[in-house]
Amino acid sequence: MQEIFSPENRQALTDTLHNVRDLTGMLVGYSERIDALFSSVAQLAAQYRITPEEAALTVRHYGVQTARLLDSLSQQPGAGLSRLECAQIAFAVEHEMAEKLADLMFVSTYWGYERRWTEQTVAPFAAEMGRQLGWKEQRVSDEILSMPR
Repeated sequence: MQEIFSPENRQALTDTLHNVRDLTGMLVGYSERIDALFSSVAQLAAQYRITPEEAALTVRHYGVQTARLLDSLSQQPGAGLSRLECAQIAFAVEHEMAEKLADLMFVSTYWGYERRWTEQTVAPFAAEMGRQLGWKEQRVSDEILSMPR
């Protein structure tokens, strides 16, 4: 029983409690920032020329990173993709280190789970990711073929 309350263990427990307190404070601040983002959905939609639904979904999925994602919206969509989808792909590559199409479809986003994908329907996503990462055409084709269906 004495080992539990040794000076080293007491210090470790104290450090842990301080970390919990600090994290709790951060979460409270985070929650307030998210609430502010949700209350500004209409302004975000107007500013970035997206629908309010897209703005709300972006806040829900990207939280305090919303502005970073929306700042990467291109003026024109990619072939077969929306401007928002292109920005989500760029965000996954630049900030989440997505290196494979499966990383994008099943980790950075959940698009891979949302519908059945065919080679034709996933091709625009692979092409845009390949453009972001400098893939050659063969790599794009290989990524499409490696996608779970």
